[in-house]
Amino acid sequence: IDNGETIISHTFSTYADPIYPPDATHFDYVNPNAPQGGTVRLATYGENFTDLSPYSDTGYRPYFAGRFDDSLMRESYDEVEAYYPLVAEKIEYAKDFSYVIFHIDPRARFPDGQPIMTAEDVVFSFAKFIGLRLEFAPFFAETAGRILNPRSVRFDLTEPNRRMIAALAELPILLPQFWEGRNILEPLGEVPLGSGAWEIADYEMGEWILYEKRDDYWAADLLVNRGVDNFRYYRIKHYPRDVNLVLEAFLDGEFDFRREKFAQFWANGYSGPLWESGAIIKAPFANPQPKSVQGMIFNIQNPLFADYRVRRAISYAFDFEWLNKNMFYHSYQRLRSYFPGTIYETKELPSKEELSILEPIRQQIPPEVFTSVYEPPKTDGSGQIRKGIASALALLKQAGWERKGGVLRNRGKPFVFEIMIYSPFEEQMVLPMQQNLKKMGITMNFSMTDTPEQYNKRLENHEYDMINYFYGPNLFPEANELQALWYSDQSDSPYNAGQ
Repeated sequence: IDNGETIISHTFSTYADPIYPPDATHFDYVNPNAPQGGTVRLATYGENFTDLSPYSDTGYRPYFAGRFDDSLMRESYDEVEAYYPLVAEKIEYAKDFSYVIFHIDPRARFPDGQPIMTAEDVVFSFAKFIGLRLEFAPFFAETAGRILNPRSVRFDLTEPNRRMIAALAELPILLPQFWEGRNILEPLGEVPLGSGAWEIADYEMGEWILYEKRDDYWAADLLVNRGVDNFRYYRIKHYPRDVNLVLEAFLDGEFDFRREKFAQFWANGYSGPLWESGAIIKAPFANPQPKSVQGMIFNIQNPLFADYRVRRAISYAFDFEWLNKNMFYHSYQRLRSYFPGTIYETKELPSKEELSILEPIRQQIPPEVFTSVYEPPKTDGSGQIRKGIASALALLKQAGWERKGGVLRNRGKPFVFEIMIYSPFEEQMVLPMQQNLKKMGITMNFSMTDTPEQYNKRLENHEYDMINYFYGPNLFPEANELQALWYSDQSDSPYNAGQ
Protein backbone atom coordinates (compact mmCIF):
# COMPACT_ATOMS: atom_id res chain seq x y z
CA ILE A 1 0.00 0.00 0.00
CA ASP A 2 1.42 3.35 -1.08
CA ASN A 3 0.35 6.10 1.30
CA GLY A 4 2.25 8.86 -0.46
CA GLU A 5 5.17 9.22 1.94
CA THR A 6 5.21 5.65 3.21
CA ILE A 7 4.75 2.11 1.95
CA ILE A 8 2.97 -0.58 3.96
CA SER A 9 3.74 -4.10 2.86
CA HIS A 10 3.95 -7.74 3.93
CA THR A 11 7.53 -7.82 2.67
CA PHE A 12 10.65 -5.73 2.16
CA SER A 13 13.29 -6.06 -0.53
CA THR A 14 16.50 -4.10 -0.97
CA TYR A 15 17.08 -5.08 -4.59
CA ALA A 16 14.01 -6.01 -6.66
CA ASP A 17 10.28 -6.57 -6.37
CA PRO A 18 9.54 -9.58 -4.13
CA ILE A 19 8.22 -12.66 -5.92
CA TYR A 20 5.89 -13.99 -3.20
CA PRO A 21 2.44 -12.35 -2.79
CA PRO A 22 0.74 -11.82 0.59
CA ASP A 23 -1.30 -15.03 0.23
CA ALA A 24 1.71 -17.27 -0.54
CA THR A 25 1.77 -20.30 1.75
CA HIS A 26 5.30 -21.62 1.10
CA PHE A 27 8.49 -20.86 -0.78
CA ASP A 28 8.86 -22.47 -4.20
CA TYR A 29 12.01 -24.34 -3.20
CA VAL A 30 10.39 -26.34 -0.37
CA ASN A 31 7.93 -29.22 -0.26
CA PRO A 32 5.05 -27.95 1.92
CA ASN A 33 3.86 -31.52 2.43
CA ALA A 34 7.24 -32.95 3.42
CA PRO A 35 7.12 -35.65 6.12
CA GLN A 36 7.69 -34.35 9.62
CA GLY A 37 9.76 -35.89 12.37
CA GLY A 38 12.84 -38.06 12.66
CA THR A 39 16.45 -37.16 13.35
CA VAL A 40 19.18 -35.88 11.07
CA ARG A 41 22.79 -36.32 12.16
CA LEU A 42 25.26 -33.63 11.13
CA ALA A 43 28.89 -32.85 11.88
CA THR A 44 31.20 -29.93 12.39
CA TYR A 45 34.92 -30.01 12.89
CA GLY A 46 37.65 -27.88 14.38
CA GLU A 47 35.52 -25.43 16.33
CA ASN A 48 34.32 -27.34 19.38
CA PHE A 49 31.73 -25.18 21.11
CA THR A 50 32.78 -23.86 24.49
CA ASP A 51 29.54 -22.31 25.67
CA LEU A 52 25.83 -22.29 24.83
CA SER A 53 25.26 -18.66 23.96
CA PRO A 54 24.11 -17.96 20.39
CA TYR A 55 25.92 -14.61 20.48
CA SER A 56 29.09 -14.86 22.60
CA ASP A 57 32.33 -13.64 21.07
CA THR A 58 34.64 -15.80 23.17
CA GLY A 59 35.39 -19.37 22.22
CA TYR A 60 32.91 -20.92 19.80
CA ARG A 61 29.15 -21.01 19.67
CA PRO A 62 27.29 -24.25 19.12
CA TYR A 63 26.40 -25.02 15.52
CA PHE A 64 22.81 -24.05 14.61
CA ALA A 65 22.57 -21.75 17.63
CA GLY A 66 21.51 -18.87 15.40
CA ARG A 67 18.05 -20.43 15.21
CA PHE A 68 17.36 -20.03 18.93
CA ASP A 69 15.62 -16.72 18.39
CA ASP A 70 13.17 -15.63 15.71
CA SER A 71 13.74 -12.36 13.90
CA LEU A 72 11.24 -9.70 12.89
CA MET A 73 11.33 -10.99 9.31
CA ARG A 74 13.16 -13.78 7.48
CA GLU A 75 14.91 -13.83 4.13
CA SER A 76 13.94 -16.17 1.30
CA TYR A 77 16.68 -18.22 -0.35
CA ASP A 78 15.61 -17.78 -3.98
CA GLU A 79 15.74 -13.98 -4.01
CA VAL A 80 18.28 -11.30 -3.25
CA GLU A 81 17.60 -9.81 0.17
CA ALA A 82 13.82 -10.12 0.21
CA TYR A 83 12.25 -10.45 3.65
CA TYR A 84 8.90 -11.90 4.70
CA PRO A 85 6.84 -11.85 7.92
CA LEU A 86 7.84 -13.71 11.03
CA VAL A 87 7.48 -11.84 14.32
CA ALA A 88 6.42 -8.75 12.36
CA GLU A 89 3.30 -9.34 10.25
CA LYS A 90 3.92 -6.23 8.14
CA ILE A 91 6.38 -3.42 7.63
CA GLU A 92 5.84 0.30 7.05
CA TYR A 93 8.69 2.46 5.81
CA ALA A 94 9.37 5.89 4.38
CA LYS A 95 9.99 6.07 0.65
CA ASP A 96 13.34 7.71 1.32
CA PHE A 97 14.19 4.90 3.80
CA SER A 98 14.62 7.37 6.66
CA TYR A 99 12.48 5.38 9.09
CA VAL A 100 10.71 2.06 9.44
CA ILE A 101 7.81 0.77 11.52
CA PHE A 102 7.40 -2.92 12.31
CA HIS A 103 3.90 -4.13 13.20
CA ILE A 104 4.01 -7.21 15.43
CA ASP A 105 1.86 -10.22 14.58
CA PRO A 106 -0.78 -10.50 17.34
CA ARG A 107 -0.21 -14.27 17.36
CA ALA A 108 3.51 -13.92 18.11
CA ARG A 109 4.43 -15.33 21.48
CA PHE A 110 7.37 -16.74 23.36
CA PRO A 111 7.37 -20.51 24.00
CA ASP A 112 6.64 -22.44 27.16
CA GLY A 113 3.87 -20.25 28.42
CA GLN A 114 5.86 -17.03 28.24
CA PRO A 115 3.97 -13.86 27.28
CA ILE A 116 3.12 -12.59 23.82
CA MET A 117 5.75 -10.56 21.96
CA THR A 118 5.35 -6.81 22.05
CA ALA A 119 7.03 -3.67 20.75
CA GLU A 120 8.72 -3.42 24.14
CA ASP A 121 10.48 -6.74 23.48
CA VAL A 122 11.74 -5.42 20.15
CA VAL A 123 13.17 -2.31 21.81
CA PHE A 124 14.78 -4.46 24.50
CA SER A 125 16.40 -6.72 21.89
CA PHE A 126 17.65 -3.78 19.83
CA ALA A 127 19.23 -2.19 22.91
CA LYS A 128 21.03 -5.46 23.68
CA PHE A 129 22.55 -5.67 20.21
CA ILE A 130 23.25 -2.07 19.25
CA GLY A 131 26.42 -1.54 21.27
CA LEU A 132 27.79 -4.98 20.56
CA ARG A 133 27.46 -5.67 16.84
CA LEU A 134 30.33 -3.75 15.26
CA GLU A 135 28.85 -3.87 11.78
CA PHE A 136 25.64 -2.20 13.04
CA ALA A 137 27.02 0.40 15.43
CA PRO A 138 28.09 3.09 12.91
CA PHE A 139 24.60 3.17 11.42
CA PHE A 140 22.51 2.88 14.56
CA ALA A 141 24.61 4.87 17.03
CA GLU A 142 21.94 7.55 17.41
CA THR A 143 18.96 5.31 16.74
CA ALA A 144 16.49 4.11 19.32
CA GLY A 145 13.31 2.12 18.96
CA ARG A 146 10.21 4.19 19.69
CA ILE A 147 7.10 2.34 20.85
CA LEU A 148 4.02 3.61 19.03
CA ASN A 149 1.66 1.11 20.63
CA PRO A 150 2.02 -2.39 22.11
CA ARG A 151 2.19 -3.86 18.60
CA SER A 152 4.17 -1.25 16.67
CA VAL A 153 7.74 0.04 16.99
CA ARG A 154 9.44 2.75 14.92
CA PHE A 155 13.14 3.21 14.14
CA ASP A 156 14.41 6.52 12.75
CA LEU A 157 17.71 6.03 10.96
CA THR A 158 20.69 8.34 11.33
CA GLU A 159 21.27 8.07 7.60
CA PRO A 160 18.48 6.92 5.26
CA ASN A 161 19.52 3.51 4.01
CA ARG A 162 17.46 0.57 2.76
CA ARG A 163 20.16 -1.87 3.82
CA MET A 164 19.77 -0.73 7.41
CA ILE A 165 16.06 -1.46 7.23
CA ALA A 166 16.99 -4.95 6.06
CA ALA A 167 19.40 -5.28 9.00
CA LEU A 168 16.62 -4.31 11.40
CA ALA A 169 14.30 -6.85 9.77
CA GLU A 170 16.82 -9.52 10.78
CA LEU A 171 16.93 -8.37 14.42
CA PRO A 172 16.61 -11.43 16.72
CA ILE A 173 13.90 -11.01 19.34
CA LEU A 174 15.25 -11.95 22.76
CA LEU A 175 13.25 -13.24 25.71
CA PRO A 176 13.66 -10.47 28.34
CA GLN A 177 12.92 -12.86 31.20
CA PHE A 178 16.12 -14.73 30.34
CA TRP A 179 18.44 -12.01 28.98
CA GLU A 180 17.69 -9.19 31.41
CA GLY A 181 20.92 -8.45 33.28
CA ARG A 182 23.05 -10.62 30.99
CA ASN A 183 25.69 -9.53 28.50
CA ILE A 184 24.84 -11.43 25.32
CA LEU A 185 28.52 -11.58 24.30
CA GLU A 186 29.64 -13.35 27.46
CA PRO A 187 29.92 -17.16 27.63
CA LEU A 188 26.82 -19.00 28.76
CA GLY A 189 26.98 -22.23 30.73
CA GLU A 190 23.25 -22.87 30.89
CA VAL A 191 20.72 -23.62 28.19
CA PRO A 192 19.29 -20.32 26.88
CA LEU A 193 15.58 -19.72 26.47
CA GLY A 194 14.84 -18.55 22.95
CA SER A 195 11.95 -17.19 20.93
CA GLY A 196 12.32 -19.55 17.98
CA ALA A 197 11.25 -23.07 17.08
CA TRP A 198 14.25 -24.88 18.54
CA GLU A 199 15.57 -25.69 21.99
CA ILE A 200 18.56 -27.64 23.27
CA ALA A 201 17.33 -31.06 24.39
CA ASP A 202 20.70 -32.48 25.43
CA TYR A 203 24.41 -31.86 24.95
CA GLU A 204 27.93 -32.70 26.01
CA MET A 205 29.96 -29.51 25.97
CA GLY A 206 32.39 -29.47 23.07
CA GLU A 207 31.35 -32.94 21.87
CA TRP A 208 27.77 -33.01 20.60
CA ILE A 209 24.49 -31.16 20.88
CA LEU A 210 20.87 -32.25 20.27
CA TYR A 211 18.21 -29.75 19.18
CA GLU A 212 14.50 -30.50 19.45
CA LYS A 213 11.71 -28.73 17.60
CA ARG A 214 9.08 -27.30 19.90
CA ASP A 215 5.50 -28.59 19.82
CA ASP A 216 4.05 -25.21 20.79
CA TYR A 217 5.79 -23.08 18.15
CA TRP A 218 3.26 -20.47 17.05
CA ALA A 219 4.76 -19.70 13.60
CA ALA A 220 5.10 -23.22 12.18
CA ASP A 221 2.62 -22.56 9.35
CA LEU A 222 3.91 -19.16 8.24
CA LEU A 223 5.32 -18.73 4.74
CA VAL A 224 8.90 -18.61 6.03
CA ASN A 225 8.57 -21.86 8.00
CA ARG A 226 6.29 -24.20 6.09
CA GLY A 227 8.26 -27.03 4.50
CA VAL A 228 11.44 -25.88 6.31
CA ASP A 229 13.23 -27.69 9.16
CA ASN A 230 11.10 -30.80 8.83
CA PHE A 231 13.11 -32.95 11.23
CA ARG A 232 12.15 -33.21 14.88
CA TYR A 233 15.75 -33.48 16.03
CA TYR A 234 19.11 -32.17 14.81
CA ARG A 235 22.07 -33.97 16.34
CA ILE A 236 25.40 -32.30 15.63
CA LYS A 237 28.64 -34.01 16.57
CA HIS A 238 31.87 -32.04 16.77
CA TYR A 239 35.09 -33.58 15.50
CA PRO A 240 38.73 -32.48 15.82
CA ARG A 241 40.11 -30.37 12.99
CA ASP A 242 41.59 -33.38 11.21
CA VAL A 243 39.63 -33.26 7.94
CA ASN A 244 40.64 -36.83 7.09
CA LEU A 245 39.11 -38.09 10.33
CA VAL A 246 35.81 -36.33 9.57
CA LEU A 247 35.62 -37.90 6.11
CA GLU A 248 36.34 -41.34 7.59
CA ALA A 249 33.53 -40.83 10.12
CA PHE A 250 31.12 -39.97 7.32
CA LEU A 251 32.16 -43.01 5.27
CA ASP A 252 31.57 -45.14 8.38
CA GLY A 253 28.00 -43.79 8.67
CA GLU A 254 28.41 -41.62 11.78
CA PHE A 255 26.42 -38.76 10.23
CA ASP A 256 24.00 -38.30 7.35
CA PHE A 257 25.01 -35.35 5.21
CA ARG A 258 28.30 -33.74 4.24
CA ARG A 259 28.98 -30.68 2.15
CA GLU A 260 32.31 -31.40 0.52
CA LYS A 261 34.77 -28.49 0.64
CA PHE A 262 37.95 -30.24 -0.48
CA ALA A 263 38.59 -30.91 -4.15
CA GLN A 264 40.89 -33.85 -3.54
CA PHE A 265 38.25 -35.60 -1.42
CA TRP A 266 35.61 -34.95 -4.07
CA ALA A 267 37.90 -36.39 -6.74
CA ASN A 268 39.16 -39.53 -5.04
CA GLY A 269 38.29 -39.59 -1.35
CA TYR A 270 35.10 -41.67 -1.42
CA SER A 271 35.35 -45.43 -0.93
CA GLY A 272 34.27 -48.18 1.44
CA PRO A 273 31.17 -50.37 1.89
CA LEU A 274 28.59 -47.58 2.23
CA TRP A 275 29.91 -45.87 -0.90
CA GLU A 276 30.06 -49.06 -2.90
CA SER A 277 26.54 -50.10 -1.86
CA GLY A 278 25.05 -46.79 -2.99
CA ALA A 279 24.08 -45.71 0.53
CA ILE A 280 26.27 -42.65 0.05
CA ILE A 281 25.35 -40.51 -2.94
CA LYS A 282 27.68 -37.82 -4.27
CA ALA A 283 25.97 -35.09 -6.29
CA PRO A 284 26.89 -31.52 -7.29
CA PHE A 285 24.48 -28.66 -6.70
CA ALA A 286 24.38 -25.61 -8.94
CA ASN A 287 24.69 -22.34 -7.07
CA PRO A 288 23.87 -19.20 -9.07
CA GLN A 289 24.68 -16.91 -6.16
CA PRO A 290 27.95 -14.93 -5.99
CA LYS A 291 30.93 -16.95 -4.82
CA SER A 292 32.78 -16.81 -1.54
CA VAL A 293 36.22 -15.24 -1.78
CA GLN A 294 39.35 -16.82 -0.35
CA GLY A 295 42.84 -15.37 -0.35
CA MET A 296 46.05 -14.62 1.48
CA ILE A 297 45.47 -11.54 3.64
CA PHE A 298 48.28 -9.18 4.64
CA ASN A 299 48.26 -7.49 8.01
CA ILE A 300 49.31 -4.06 6.77
CA GLN A 301 50.09 -2.93 10.30
CA ASN A 302 53.33 -4.82 9.69
CA PRO A 303 55.67 -2.24 8.07
CA LEU A 304 56.86 -4.95 5.65
CA PHE A 305 53.52 -4.77 3.88
CA ALA A 306 52.87 -1.03 4.00
CA ASP A 307 53.93 -0.56 0.36
CA TYR A 308 51.37 -1.94 -2.08
CA ARG A 309 54.18 -2.80 -4.50
CA VAL A 310 55.50 -5.28 -1.93
CA ARG A 311 52.09 -6.87 -1.53
CA ARG A 312 51.69 -7.10 -5.28
CA ALA A 313 55.17 -8.64 -5.63
CA ILE A 314 54.35 -11.35 -3.11
CA SER A 315 51.21 -12.22 -5.08
CA TYR A 316 53.47 -13.51 -7.88
CA ALA A 317 54.59 -16.30 -5.54
CA PHE A 318 51.09 -17.77 -5.37
CA ASP A 319 50.96 -20.09 -8.38
CA PHE A 320 47.23 -20.70 -8.62
CA GLU A 321 47.42 -22.58 -11.93
CA TRP A 322 49.89 -25.13 -10.52
CA LEU A 323 47.84 -25.60 -7.35
CA ASN A 324 44.60 -25.98 -9.28
CA LYS A 325 46.13 -28.65 -11.49
CA ASN A 326 48.09 -30.61 -8.92
CA MET A 327 46.10 -30.21 -5.70
CA PHE A 328 42.59 -29.04 -6.58
CA TYR A 329 41.81 -31.20 -9.65
CA HIS A 330 40.87 -28.13 -11.68
CA SER A 331 37.92 -27.56 -9.35
CA TYR A 332 38.54 -23.92 -8.55
CA GLN A 333 38.26 -20.66 -10.42
CA ARG A 334 40.63 -17.74 -9.89
CA LEU A 335 38.62 -14.73 -8.81
CA ARG A 336 39.57 -11.19 -9.70
CA SER A 337 37.03 -9.27 -7.66
CA TYR A 338 35.51 -9.12 -4.21
CA PHE A 339 32.12 -9.21 -5.96
CA PRO A 340 32.52 -12.11 -8.41
CA GLY A 341 29.55 -12.88 -10.63
CA THR A 342 27.79 -9.58 -9.93
CA ILE A 343 27.40 -6.33 -11.82
CA TYR A 344 29.91 -4.78 -9.41
CA GLU A 345 32.82 -6.91 -10.60
CA THR A 346 35.34 -4.66 -12.35
CA LYS A 347 35.67 -5.70 -15.98
CA GLU A 348 36.71 -2.43 -17.63
CA LEU A 349 38.41 0.87 -16.92
CA PRO A 350 36.59 3.36 -14.66
CA SER A 351 33.53 4.92 -16.23
CA LYS A 352 32.95 8.66 -16.41
CA GLU A 353 30.83 8.52 -13.26
CA GLU A 354 33.46 6.49 -11.43
CA LEU A 355 36.22 8.87 -12.51
CA SER A 356 34.33 11.75 -10.93
CA ILE A 357 34.76 9.93 -7.60
CA LEU A 358 38.33 8.77 -8.18
CA GLU A 359 39.92 11.93 -9.55
CA PRO A 360 39.95 13.86 -6.24
CA ILE A 361 41.94 11.00 -4.65
CA ARG A 362 44.09 10.09 -7.66
CA GLN A 363 47.34 10.70 -5.74
CA GLN A 364 46.26 8.33 -2.95
CA ILE A 365 45.58 5.22 -5.03
CA PRO A 366 47.73 3.10 -7.37
CA PRO A 367 48.05 4.61 -10.86
CA GLU A 368 47.09 1.26 -12.41
CA VAL A 369 43.49 1.91 -11.37
CA PHE A 370 43.28 4.41 -14.23
CA THR A 371 45.30 2.55 -16.85
CA SER A 372 44.55 -1.19 -16.65
CA VAL A 373 41.85 -3.58 -15.53
CA TYR A 374 43.05 -5.74 -12.66
CA GLU A 375 44.04 -9.31 -13.43
CA PRO A 376 45.85 -11.54 -10.95
CA PRO A 377 49.21 -13.00 -11.98
CA LYS A 378 48.87 -16.03 -14.26
CA THR A 379 51.28 -18.90 -14.96
CA ASP A 380 51.37 -21.88 -17.31
CA GLY A 381 50.88 -24.34 -14.44
CA SER A 382 54.29 -25.95 -14.88
CA GLY A 383 55.59 -24.71 -11.54
CA GLN A 384 58.27 -22.63 -13.24
CA ILE A 385 57.55 -18.97 -12.53
CA ARG A 386 60.76 -17.23 -13.63
CA LYS A 387 58.83 -14.49 -15.40
CA GLY A 388 56.71 -13.88 -12.30
CA ILE A 389 59.78 -13.79 -10.06
CA ALA A 390 61.39 -11.22 -12.38
CA SER A 391 58.27 -9.04 -12.21
CA ALA A 392 58.16 -9.38 -8.42
CA LEU A 393 61.83 -8.46 -7.98
CA ALA A 394 61.34 -5.38 -10.16
CA LEU A 395 58.49 -4.21 -7.93
CA LEU A 396 60.48 -4.97 -4.80
CA LYS A 397 63.43 -2.99 -6.11
CA GLN A 398 61.15 -0.01 -6.66
CA ALA A 399 60.08 -0.36 -3.02
CA GLY A 400 63.68 -0.33 -1.78
CA TRP A 401 64.48 -4.05 -1.59
CA GLU A 402 67.49 -5.77 -3.16
CA ARG A 403 68.51 -9.41 -3.34
CA LYS A 404 72.06 -10.01 -2.17
CA GLY A 405 73.48 -13.48 -1.65
CA GLY A 406 70.07 -14.99 -2.24
CA VAL A 407 68.48 -12.90 0.54
CA LEU A 408 66.16 -9.95 -0.04
CA ARG A 409 67.19 -7.01 2.14
CA ASN A 410 66.23 -3.42 2.80
CA ARG A 411 68.81 -1.37 4.70
CA GLY A 412 70.46 -4.62 5.69
CA LYS A 413 67.32 -6.16 7.18
CA PRO A 414 66.16 -9.45 5.58
CA PHE A 415 62.56 -9.92 4.44
CA VAL A 416 61.10 -12.44 6.90
CA PHE A 417 57.44 -12.87 7.85
CA GLU A 418 55.06 -15.48 9.22
CA ILE A 419 51.79 -16.93 7.97
CA MET A 420 49.38 -18.17 10.64
CA ILE A 421 47.67 -21.39 9.58
CA TYR A 422 44.95 -23.51 11.05
CA SER A 423 45.47 -27.05 9.78
CA PRO A 424 47.96 -29.35 8.05
CA PHE A 425 45.91 -28.97 4.87
CA GLU A 426 46.59 -25.23 4.86
CA GLU A 427 50.29 -25.91 5.29
CA GLN A 428 50.20 -28.21 2.27
CA MET A 429 48.47 -25.50 0.25
CA VAL A 430 50.90 -22.68 1.06
CA LEU A 431 54.12 -24.76 0.95
CA PRO A 432 54.60 -24.11 -2.82
CA MET A 433 54.19 -20.39 -2.14
CA GLN A 434 56.89 -20.60 0.53
CA GLN A 435 59.25 -22.24 -1.96
CA ASN A 436 58.55 -19.57 -4.60
CA LEU A 437 59.16 -16.79 -2.08
CA LYS A 438 62.48 -18.39 -1.17
CA LYS A 439 63.52 -18.02 -4.82
CA MET A 440 62.86 -14.29 -4.44
CA GLY A 441 64.99 -14.17 -1.28
CA ILE A 442 62.00 -13.94 1.08
CA THR A 443 61.55 -16.19 4.12
CA MET A 444 57.98 -17.13 5.00
CA ASN A 445 57.62 -19.18 8.19
CA PHE A 446 54.58 -21.16 9.31
CA SER A 447 52.82 -20.72 12.63
CA MET A 448 50.20 -23.42 13.26
CA THR A 449 48.03 -22.65 16.26
CA ASP A 450 47.54 -25.40 18.82
CA THR A 451 43.80 -24.91 19.33
CA PRO A 452 40.89 -23.23 17.53
CA GLU A 453 40.57 -20.91 20.51
CA GLN A 454 44.18 -19.77 20.10
CA TYR A 455 43.67 -19.14 16.39
CA ASN A 456 40.49 -17.19 17.06
CA LYS A 457 42.15 -15.07 19.74
CA ARG A 458 45.12 -14.20 17.54
CA LEU A 459 42.73 -13.38 14.70
CA GLU A 460 40.71 -11.02 16.89
CA ASN A 461 43.86 -9.29 18.16
CA HIS A 462 45.49 -9.13 14.70
CA GLU A 463 48.51 -11.07 15.97
CA TYR A 464 49.74 -12.34 12.61
CA ASP A 465 51.54 -11.19 9.49
CA MET A 466 49.45 -13.13 6.97
CA ILE A 467 46.52 -15.54 7.06
CA ASN A 468 44.49 -17.60 4.61
CA TYR A 469 41.07 -16.01 4.93
CA PHE A 470 37.52 -16.53 3.66
CA TYR A 471 34.97 -13.83 2.87
CA GLY A 472 31.37 -14.84 2.40
CA PRO A 473 29.37 -13.87 -0.71
CA ASN A 474 28.51 -10.21 -0.90
CA LEU A 475 26.03 -8.71 -3.33
CA PHE A 476 26.25 -4.99 -2.66
CA PRO A 477 29.20 -2.60 -2.29
CA GLU A 478 27.06 -0.51 0.04
CA ALA A 479 26.60 -3.43 2.42
CA ASN A 480 27.02 -2.29 6.01
CA GLU A 481 29.29 -5.25 6.68
CA LEU A 482 31.90 -3.73 4.36
CA GLN A 483 32.65 -0.97 6.82
CA ALA A 484 33.69 -3.45 9.48
CA LEU A 485 35.68 -5.42 6.90
CA TRP A 486 37.57 -2.64 5.16
CA TYR A 487 37.19 0.86 6.64
CA SER A 488 40.24 2.36 8.32
CA ASP A 489 38.15 3.59 11.25
CA GLN A 490 37.30 -0.06 11.91
CA SER A 491 40.93 -1.19 12.05
CA ASP A 492 40.39 -2.66 15.51
CA SER A 493 37.42 -4.70 14.37
CA PRO A 494 38.00 -8.49 14.50
CA TYR A 495 36.24 -8.61 11.12
CA ASN A 496 38.88 -6.36 9.53
CA ALA A 497 41.49 -9.03 8.87
CA GLY A 498 43.86 -6.86 6.85
CA GLN A 499 43.42 -3.68 8.98
